[in-house]
Amino acid sequence: MKFKLGQRVQSVNTGYPTCGIIQGIISSEFFFKSTRTDPTNDHAWDKFPNWKNMPIYYVQYDKPQKPLTKKEYIESCIRGGRDHSDFEYESIPNVSMASYPELDLFAPGDN
Repeated sequence: MKFKLGQRVQSVNTGYPTCGIIQGIISSEFFFKSTRTDPTNDHAWDKFPNWKNMPIYYVQYDKPQKPLTKKEYIESCIRGGRDHSDFEYESIPNVSMASYPELDLFAPGDN
């Protein structure tokens, strides 16, 4: 694993300037089973090669925020062959905890 519990990290892809703290690390297989996500039909993280064979990190933020940007949401819909709308994106709740594949995280100061 690249990161450890309690480490401060930031999402590469969302571009949020906020750092969060890693509160949990699970296997992608457990992630699929616990979230009832179908890995053959999940397109949100397709841009990260081999993410389905890497750990998933749960990151907690001080202030709630959307778990993905509008651009990510639209790209995910397009890759999955779904329609997208401003209403649907705005309906995504702000959250204090979000899950990320390992390749979407970096530790500030570790360049």
